Amino acid sequence: MIRLFSFAFLFLVLAITVTWFGEDVHRNRYLPPSVDLLTATAEQISQQLQNRSITSLQLVKERVRRIELDNTQGFGLQAVMNVVPYETLIEMAKTRDVERMANNIHGPLLRIPIIVKVNNESP
Repeated sequence: MIRLFSFAFLFLVLAITVTWFGEDVHRNRYLPPSVDLLTATAEQISQQLQNRSITSLQLVKERVRRIELDNTQGFGLQAVMNVVPYETLIEMAKTRDVERMANNIHGPLLRIPIIVKVNNESP
């Protein structure tokens, strides 16, 4: 009985350890750890883009990854119905980064990806 309890306890400790120290899938893959996409404001992201601590390309890649992770995989939220094709987003981000490097800044929100919420009434 003690042996069974010891085995069960060891298994529980191992399971908790793997869960606790396992990879955090929501950890930034393309952005520095200091950027928290869940709490960052548009102004904070704009400042980081202006300071060149992040790029539009990094930001777009991370946003798309998070949408794929939570919307279609993982949680399966199905909250985002349409996303601009990935290749188009990447080209747009690269263009914005080139403009920023040339100090051709059009406005503070130009390089920040947004999600537009659409309310559809259903009969």
